[in-house]
Amino acid sequence: MFYKQMTTNYEIYKRLERIKTEFNIFRETIGKYKYISLFGVGQLAESWGYNFVKEWSSNDIVCFSDNNPNMWGKTIIDGLKCVPPGELSKYGDDMIVVILVEKCHQKAAISKQLEAENIKSIGIKMEWLYTDCLIEKYLDIQLPAAWNGSMDMGRYKKDINRDKKIAVYTCITGGYDDLIQPLVEDPRCDYYLLGLNKPENIGVYKWVDITEKIPECISGDYHRMNRYCKIHPNIFFPQYDYSIYVDGNIQINTIISHLPGKLGKVGIASYGIGGVADIYEHAASLWYRNGKGELDGRIRIQNQMKRYVKEGFPRFFGLTENGVLVREHNDGNCIRIMDTWWDEVLNYSRRDQLSFMYAIWKNGFTPQDIGYLGDTFRTDIEFSSKKHNIDNNFKIFNRQSSCE
Repeated sequence: MFYKQMTTNYEIYKRLERIKTEFNIFRETIGKYKYISLFGVGQLAESWGYNFVKEWSSNDIVCFSDNNPNMWGKTIIDGLKCVPPGELSKYGDDMIVVILVEKCHQKAAISKQLEAENIKSIGIKMEWLYTDCLIEKYLDIQLPAAWNGSMDMGRYKKDINRDKKIAVYTCITGGYDDLIQPLVEDPRCDYYLLGLNKPENIGVYKWVDITEKIPECISGDYHRMNRYCKIHPNIFFPQYDYSIYVDGNIQINTIISHLPGKLGKVGIASYGIGGVADIYEHAASLWYRNGKGELDGRIRIQNQMKRYVKEGFPRFFGLTENGVLVREHNDGNCIRIMDTWWDEVLNYSRRDQLSFMYAIWKNGFTPQDIGYLGDTFRTDIEFSSKKHNIDNNFKIFNRQSSCE
């Protein structure tokens, strides 16, 4: 165990050094050019790419460009128009193009395309937001020391008696998702839909009207109403031994009654997030992509992280993907953790990933006390992800309103 932890700490250090080096190279490179063009007018450009380049460059951003001819001539952000890629060459050696796409193969193809026209280019990475100095700047904190234990969740395996009752449930409020029927109905499970308005066709699901059980203080706040149901299966299903919560945009593909066998010491099992996971990094990313007045404001996220630092919550304590949660929800430890988690979601960010691991730590437990379901439900056989009806991405700009 000691050797493994030393290896983990070394990997964290090397990753942070790589991110810092890449970011410094980016700043140094774009600083050599008089003009900058941004290639790509999609979500990355709108949510954070444009602001990031603008913040860390003293050069003139003169235009956007894109391979989509439908965008040519349109105003994208701050009066900057989208021009065909062929027009970029007129700036000669005075211009560099910053590529604002996320997928590596697309970035490589665009770079090759520009290189054929003798146009210099460089990409950006969202993980540069995880540079220590940027996290401290955006969150207005001094980062705490790293967790000296393992971020790995526990690997548990136990038999579940067939007489144990399992509730599988989802919650849909505000038209955020359409009800997705499971591809396979597990005979050991009962399926429930929690919400405010009963759909016409609920299929295998049983309807639960949440109106009378939702605290009055969050009435009309669809996001927190959803989180209340997500976090409190003990209130809605006290007669069941286990519960499996599934986000409204997740498809159940197969039998899932075996999942309670992976429950950890605290009566909770979840999916992790592969690789290094840190709440402060995640908070910085959300802070940067968070538009003024949309969902949770930047000040709310800052205040939450400042409090965590003050209380001594460490870096690299882990991060979970909470789209699927398995719980022995009447277990005392589980209830205490859920109560702490709900207090955070109610009073601070609605982004529950920011506070789940804090709730584990605050109640005296470690990542190993949580049962491990897998690195992500997105690649597991039991589940698959669908698109939400409503775009929940943080957006700073509205391209439609600024188009000519």
